[in-house]
Amino acid sequence: MKLKLSGAFLAVVGALSLSGCGGGGGNDTNTMNNQPNVMKQPAPSQIALPNVSLKAVQTNACGNEPIIADVVYHTADGNFISSDKTLIDGKLNSTLPENTQHISLLYHSTDNNGKKYLQIQTLLNVQAGFAVDSLSFENKSNCACSSIKYDLASLKAEVPDATIFNIGAPPMQLKDAENTYSSCVIEKQKLIFTQSKSAHTGTLIDTSEQATVELTAAQFTVQGTPLDISGLDMPARGVISLSSYIGNDEVHSTVVNNAAYNHPSYQEQNQLVIYNGLNTTSYLSISQTGSSLDFSEDVSTHSYVLTSVDNTGKVENIQPISEDSSLTSAYKSLSNSFGDPNNSHTAMLDFSAIDPRVNMATLTYTWKNDLQGEVSWQIITDGQETIPLFTYGDIYQAVEPENLSIKLTLTALNSEQDFNDLRSVYLSSLESFEKRAKSKLFDTFASYSISRRW
Repeated sequence: MKLKLSGAFLAVVGALSLSGCGGGGGNDTNTMNNQPNVMKQPAPSQIALPNVSLKAVQTNACGNEPIIADVVYHTADGNFISSDKTLIDGKLNSTLPENTQHISLLYHSTDNNGKKYLQIQTLLNVQAGFAVDSLSFENKSNCACSSIKYDLASLKAEVPDATIFNIGAPPMQLKDAENTYSSCVIEKQKLIFTQSKSAHTGTLIDTSEQATVELTAAQFTVQGTPLDISGLDMPARGVISLSSYIGNDEVHSTVVNNAAYNHPSYQEQNQLVIYNGLNTTSYLSISQTGSSLDFSEDVSTHSYVLTSVDNTGKVENIQPISEDSSLTSAYKSLSNSFGDPNNSHTAMLDFSAIDPRVNMATLTYTWKNDLQGEVSWQIITDGQETIPLFTYGDIYQAVEPENLSIKLTLTALNSEQDFNDLRSVYLSSLESFEKRAKSKLFDTFASYSISRRW
């Protein structure tokens, strides 16, 4: 598809301008004197308007905090009605202005290096009201780390043939390690473990503050359970990831590709291990970049599945989202809608004919310019939607984007809820790992992303 950058700006970014428009009204119906009494329709000012309730937060590995974000109310056609702001505690509790169908939240931020960002989240079809515990934006600033010095002298003398994991990037054989090893750790807790011929054994280290930690064999008392992934369908180019949490803290994560995992030497450095005795909660994912489908050369794809790990190390086999002609056909229809000069919408989605597990689709537009910095605009839908042009009044200044890219992500979440309830739970779950785990949405999760840059 051919799409000039200026055309992409008008069609994709939505002709965001400095002007807005208001809503309409209605008339009462009077009855004739000789007609039976008929209850009058209330005037618009008398109608109880739906409520909107949310809390805007920014999140990163360090945690989350409330933010003040701009809130814009749109008509069904995407036109600007009015704007509001979340309070200093991040909360918005209000009624929707008359004729509101969609709302957008905009958050401007600057990271600790002075780089500017604008993040936009648009919630479609909220005319009946909308409530979500938290709406998360990414905190672009880096987390501070704690300087941790590990004293390995005693451990080396006690178990010289063991390999130690998680004190640095590569595993280290203790007999070859230095007596001390220093690392700057972002996490508040760290799962350190050793592997010998007999077993994996682990311990939990407090890394919330700068410290010198002496490690001894007596600390490593919790037996690890290697994962059993023999029943998984593993693509040849698949990448396996394991993440373990205690509360909201990620205490262990590892990534290994399929080829390396199946090599005999990997068993001597196996990090796909869980530690039930430390009350960890673990998830395993398999991802693959690239597709056999007939997309254009400037399109990239990414397939991903995620599932929880039970206490025995068993992992349920999750099928990735199906790649077939219905997927390419639906994507091409969406792609063509961006470049259609007769189309007054940013996008027209219809993915109803693809994998029936898919219950959510996300469109993410990214671009950058000198005024706004790096911009990300996200719209979550049920996969069947006509997305209008959006205007933002004087909240957003229209500027020509650079390096425009569009990413479509199709998602199969573990839920039988209707879309509005599913969307609320999903958005709330992004605030923290504990909320994600509690939601169960990701226990059998699959996604498929298609990205293109203009």
